[in-house]
Amino acid sequence: MRTILSSLLLVTFTGAAFAQAPATLANDKAQLKSDETALSAAKQKLDADKKTLKADTKSGLAAAESKDEKQVRLDKRNVKGMKQNIAAGEPGPQMTSDKAALKQSKKTLKANKKKLKANKKAGKMSAQSKDSQAVYKDKQSVKAQDKTVDAGRDKVEAAEKK
Repeated sequence: MRTILSSLLLVTFTGAAFAQAPATLANDKAQLKSDETALSAAKQKLDADKKTLKADTKSGLAAAESKDEKQVRLDKRNVKGMKQNIAAGEPGPQMTSDKAALKQSKKTLKANKKKLKANKKAGKMSAQSKDSQAVYKDKQSVKAQDKTVDAGRDKVEAAEKK
């Protein structure tokens, strides 16, 4: 009796699985159209962010400068200011102290330049500006959307051949 019940349940569940309508060609085409629209929007956003990056870089806005670049810029400004103070200062104990501080600031600048170069080479986010990060994320989004659209096209083509 138990075997008959198990067989009956198996047939019932298997039949129910086949009774559900598979995704139709119309649904696949609608999904493809939706994916293509999303891809188009992602490409437009990428283009806009590229233009923003270019404009911000040209105008020198902070959004086009990474954290590492900002630190190097501030270090350069600090060294320049110290050199001016030393040039305008009088000999004495303060001058000796200023020269020691300048030497340390130059070391810091050199280290931060090295760090920036290494981080850029490694592709770390601290070496990328906010604008650059936005462009990078948009490129990743376009790449993913492109794969989705290609998969959708393949699915529609396969369904149309049947």
